[in-house]
Amino acid sequence: MAISYFSTCSCLSDRKQFPTFFRVVPSDDYQVKAIAQLLKRFDWTWIGVVTEDHDYGRFALQGLKREIENTNICLAYHEMIPKDYTQERVLKILKVMKESTAKVVVVFSVEGEFYPVLREFVAQNITGIQWIASEAWVTASMLAETYSFLDGTIGFAIRQGHVPGLQDYIRTVTPEKYPSIPQVQELWEALYGCSPSTSTLSSHLPSCTGKETLRKEYSAYMNTSSPRVTYNVYKAVYAFAHSLHNLIECRNGHGPFENFSCANLNNVFPWQVKVF
Repeated sequence: MAISYFSTCSCLSDRKQFPTFFRVVPSDDYQVKAIAQLLKRFDWTWIGVVTEDHDYGRFALQGLKREIENTNICLAYHEMIPKDYTQERVLKILKVMKESTAKVVVVFSVEGEFYPVLREFVAQNITGIQWIASEAWVTASMLAETYSFLDGTIGFAIRQGHVPGLQDYIRTVTPEKYPSIPQVQELWEALYGCSPSTSTLSSHLPSCTGKETLRKEYSAYMNTSSPRVTYNVYKAVYAFAHSLHNLIECRNGHGPFENFSCANLNNVFPWQVKVF
């Protein structure tokens, strides 16, 4: 059984192929419907689409094509960001964008894969683009702060929520307290430019104690006022925890299975967990 907090690809909704896959984020089927309605609302009938070269991008494109079928919205071009970055391929994508008369561009990509395209975009003197962002990058503060031409980008963000006690917990995270967790070591290297004495990672950075306290200036890391992906992680963990709790507390005669039976706790099947 898997509960995903960020996988939106509609391909994962196939119950025959993925019978024990669940998620706490909407499928892209909903996102493409919303984007199609957005295009209709603003009467944007001539669009370009850029996707990453993964199932996420391919299935999103298929869904969008399905939603704009039999409408007056037409696809001017579709370009795919290569899995392995090459400047030559990215420049070809930008050449298409520059020469096209389509000034509305829908982008289905994660932040990391889209970043190299934007980096090259700066040098190509392309203007007048109205960006429509997928949920994977529409709230990416790093992109927005780095590239002013993204001002005015429109998209549908993942729902935000409140995670009780998250900021208080973050303030306690140090390499000294969690010496065996490499992500904490990497965080320290990124924030402080030093390698904690507890680190097992190979690093050429100067050493530090790992006792440093996270400072307020690291606002992006410390800002827990409106978490989105983090909130989905929180929901996924609680969904699984509640399911396991119900599984363990199940009493024969009151269970959800045949003859009101419960699962055998020594041999639990994924499909039994999801019932709860």
